[in-house]
Amino acid sequence: MPAELICLHCKKTFYVDPYRKNQAKFCSISCHDEYRRKYLKCDYCGKEFKRPRSNVRSDYKHSFCSSKCFHDWTKVSEEYKKQKSVERVRNYRRNHQGWYRSIKAKRRAMEKNFGGSFTDKEWELLKQKYDYKCLMCGRKEPEIKLTVDHIVPLAVWEEWKKENNNINYNWNDIENIQPLCQSCNSKKLKNIIDLRKKI
Repeated sequence: MPAELICLHCKKTFYVDPYRKNQAKFCSISCHDEYRRKYLKCDYCGKEFKRPRSNVRSDYKHSFCSSKCFHDWTKVSEEYKKQKSVERVRNYRRNHQGWYRSIKAKRRAMEKNFGGSFTDKEWELLKQKYDYKCLMCGRKEPEIKLTVDHIVPLAVWEEWKKENNNINYNWNDIENIQPLCQSCNSKKLKNIIDLRKKI
């Protein structure tokens, strides 16, 4: 049976032979090429440039649009480099909130010993299933950023699990997750609201 994957570039679903599921990341060669040639931002001058990654001047942590920017970068202070590094991490977290939230949720689950985990692929498939909509307000990406919402919050999971002892999944598994925007996620607080049933 073919394995279902999501293209890293166009986010469309595609199918491959099961033995290739750990290697395949793109639905086509054109998506692969576009992904490699996506706009990069020079860490020295801030200019956006488009170039195959193999031709980019880099010090393994930063990208530069030219040799001049690369050499000028070597002369700046360590404090400035540290500031740029912090900015890069913040931007990465902002652009990969789904991944970052899954890591935080997994850590919280481990601290409480409630277990469970979900992958980026499962999160993407869940968003795709609901047409990239917030299940509470109905707004869609990219107008809003969808966040991971646990249907049964961590604070009440232990008590809820005792009352529903036929449940065969853990707190941080995808079965306990729904996509909500940040605003709706905050409004939900510690209430148990399963909006998936209303779709």
